[in-house]
Amino acid sequence: MARVRQIDIARRVGVSQEAVAFALSPHERLQRKLNPETRKRILKAAAEMGHVVNHMARSLRTGRTGIVMGFLDQFPGSGPASKRIRAFAVALHKRGYSLLMQWLPEMSEERKLSVFEKCRSLADGLIFFSFGISEPANLERLRSLLRDAQPSIVPTGVLVGTEVDYARVNWGESFGLLGAHFKKSGHKHVGICGFQNDRRIKAVFEREMAKWKISVECFFEGQPVCSEASYRAGVDAARKWMDMKNRPTALYCGWDEMTLALMEVVRRHGFSLPEDLAMVGGGNADFYEWLQPPLTVLTHSEDELAELAVSDLVRRIEKGEQIPGTGRCVGVVKQKLIVGGS
Repeated sequence: MARVRQIDIARRVGVSQEAVAFALSPHERLQRKLNPETRKRILKAAAEMGHVVNHMARSLRTGRTGIVMGFLDQFPGSGPASKRIRAFAVALHKRGYSLLMQWLPEMSEERKLSVFEKCRSLADGLIFFSFGISEPANLERLRSLLRDAQPSIVPTGVLVGTEVDYARVNWGESFGLLGAHFKKSGHKHVGICGFQNDRRIKAVFEREMAKWKISVECFFEGQPVCSEASYRAGVDAARKWMDMKNRPTALYCGWDEMTLALMEVVRRHGFSLPEDLAMVGGGNADFYEWLQPPLTVLTHSEDELAELAVSDLVRRIEKGEQIPGTGRCVGVVKQKLIVGGS
């Protein structure tokens, strides 16, 4: 059976071959060039005629694979990383791209760079969800690998030592809201856990709490690479809190499983929420409102973040840029404080 071509579909429907190309394109900006009814007729005819998209030919013609590679150096579990990846996958799919994830948990910095070097040429663009590199020699190697890399983006904050473009959450304004909430609730000594490898976030938290004359205790110095490890870290943080003489009266926690563990352990040992310990979550979990008491959360829209980052990344891909970025911020997402009973 002969292969069905775009010109064959065009003749059957009575439209131009360009119109068929727009209708079959994975890119919404091209699909929108057509009247919805016309596109519907073209797609119906293509299905009836048994048309199959030749992805290899499309890749050769456009010079693109239609793939964006994501890097994450932890297992996402059910927490904010999982929700973020899902939002980015949806935003990319709407624009005709697929997200291919490369997990990098418990890898040495050298191994991460080796994997990155092998994978970077497979994709049209790169997303660094988390990619912890700190050793000077490895940072220099990363900068070298990025010099001829594809357009890239970091969803929340900079990739230190590089000029990769980034979106970010407005942590200063967010923690300002949280500081006001703590002050209003009478807290003078609070804790933060779940951002142990991001000194900038901890520094911003401490700065904003200081404006309200609130002292800060930092909990947990490890790196949870999966849901189980995050839960264990919450257990450890709860034990540390219970062993303290001068306990913080409130905790802000950025990891879902860690938050649940903290709440469970302190309750099991006879403490009450929020009388003995007030909890504020920051993991964007959907189940927070179902807890008893409902958890107070500092949250933002992952869909909004994904739209900001992906729209800029795809624009640069389709413009044909050959650099990962210029170190600019492509957009800022604001958070909101939802006060529960915790």
